[in-house]
Amino acid sequence: MKALKHALATLASSALLWIGAAGALVSFSVYYLLWSGHLSLIAELADALDLGLAVPFFFAFIFMASIGIAVSGLIIGILHLCLKLIEKTATRTSERPQ
Repeated sequence: MKALKHALATLASSALLWIGAAGALVSFSVYYLLWSGHLSLIAELADALDLGLAVPFFFAFIFMASIGIAVSGLIIGILHLCLKLIEKTATRTSERPQ
């Protein structure tokens, strides 16, 4: 159990993972609030500035970019976990009595 907790902590230690997850959550939340009418003032302002069609695409772009950043952070975490496992097995094999 301790090894599993340590592996999960190493996997989730990348800052890119958390930045991407937070960006995806915020952009999706703002897009949903705009769509549901809770941020109607911002929607009216975007319509007044002739940006009404660009705003949803902007938040969709931020959402997709954030998912890409989160996946990159997850890959970096996997690489750190693999490197730690390789170091651990290297020290075990070098310590074996012959």
